Amino acid sequence: FEVNDMSFSSVQKNEIIAQMPRTRCCRYAFLHGVFAARSKIENDAIKLSLESYNSAEYISGLISELYGKSTEVFSDKSGGRRVNVIFSLGSIYKKLSAFSNYSSFFEKRCEDCGAAFLRGIFFAAGKLTDPTRQYSLEISPKERVDELIEYLSEIGLNPKSREKSGQKIVYFRKSGDIEDFLASAAMNNAMFAIMNEKIESEIRNSVHRVVNCETNNLTRAGEASERSIRLIKYLVDNDLLSILSEELENTARLRFENPDYSLSRLAALHTPPISKPGLSHRLKKIECLAEQAMNKNKIK
Repeated sequence: FEVNDMSFSSVQKNEIIAQMPRTRCCRYAFLHGVFAARSKIENDAIKLSLESYNSAEYISGLISELYGKSTEVFSDKSGGRRVNVIFSLGSIYKKLSAFSNYSSFFEKRCEDCGAAFLRGIFFAAGKLTDPTRQYSLEISPKERVDELIEYLSEIGLNPKSREKSGQKIVYFRKSGDIEDFLASAAMNNAMFAIMNEKIESEIRNSVHRVVNCETNNLTRAGEASERSIRLIKYLVDNDLLSILSEELENTARLRFENPDYSLSRLAALHTPPISKPGLSHRLKKIECLAEQAMNKNKIK
């Protein structure tokens, strides 16, 4: 499928459904996370606002399984893409009416309940951007935003908040903070997707740095070669090679006759072969003497 912001989030939410824990306490914790994040009291009933029919139908089935309650599922009357679930559940109604903090909204009966609760919050209100595009995790609870920030901070996460489309949202932008959230929610596939993208991105950046460095080196080498050849040509055209010592004249002729050779290859042409640093030293001497000769001719 074509990956975009919502489809990437949908993949993670479908995985949450597929990997729903069998333990009853964790299923309760997950459902309570959904209630805490996207529910509100409306006309003596509880209304959940979810992003798709798939999500709404699953939550409806979970409510029926755990509480034996029927629900009503319908599209948002305002014409938006969200799907609503309405039900009447006394115990949850009382919890929402007296809501003070997230910690008291679910009962932690095993070590996995906390992660299940956090997955419920993400399932109902979260949006995770495809990490190949950018690192971004947003949570848009219907209400109780400050309480959510407080809860996430209590469990060791680093949430931020801002206004978006007139609504306060909770968000994470740093990849490390997003990984911490996903690890806390036991959303391992999403966490590894971000970690793998970071590794691949670093590899790509390293390759680019090496290529740029090699390109710059080749450019500098080419410019140096052009300068040497230009000055040696001046000596040849003006019959001035005799101003050079025998070894410098030999090097000048080899450079002039083999303009495309690298320094290493050119050094090997000498008899006996010389080192690359030795060749560079000779070429600098030749350039210096050629420039001196040019300046004398200009004065004349």
